[in-house]
Amino acid sequence: MLVLLIIVLVVAAGLVVLWVLAERKASRTAADRDQVAARLGTTEGELAAMTAERDAGTERIATLAAQKAEVEAQREQVELDLADTDDALRKRTDLADAQAMQIDTLSAERDDLQQQLNSAEERIVTLAARPGVVVGEVATEDTGAEMLWDLEVARSERAWRNSVAINPVDDPSPFESTQDPLRTAVEIE
Repeated sequence: MLVLLIIVLVVAAGLVVLWVLAERKASRTAADRDQVAARLGTTEGELAAMTAERDAGTERIATLAAQKAEVEAQREQVELDLADTDDALRKRTDLADAQAMQIDTLSAERDDLQQQLNSAEERIVTLAARPGVVVGEVATEDTGAEMLWDLEVARSERAWRNSVAINPVDDPSPFESTQDPLRTAVEIE
């Protein structure tokens, strides 16, 4: 019996040792489980933060895409406005060039007419110095005198419109109502 008691005691001691070892292993496993749970909680928090950052990044990307589309639309509108402005500028430049050519042509014509007028004035002076010629009347000796007188009246009327008249477009010519066109021409001069 003593052998049986020793066997039971050895088995009981073995069971106590196994139980103590199992307790220690259970404690370590519980501690490891608590650490894993804490890390899992931290990881879940980090995952939630990363998900929030991802969502914020997605919203920012959407906002930037909308802003990009708006800027592109504005850029296209500015390009259209620029093209319209270029066309308008080109047309105005063409018009200015055409007007400059007209001005040059009219200046040349004016110079020619001024030269003709000066020649006519010299001729009037020459004719007026001759005996038997009266300015403003039809001369019997020279049929060109009447034409010269008409040119002189036209020159005086133009001088009146350019230098004397307050409203050259609407004011009536002083030669329309005068009895003495020579006197009116001298007064204008």
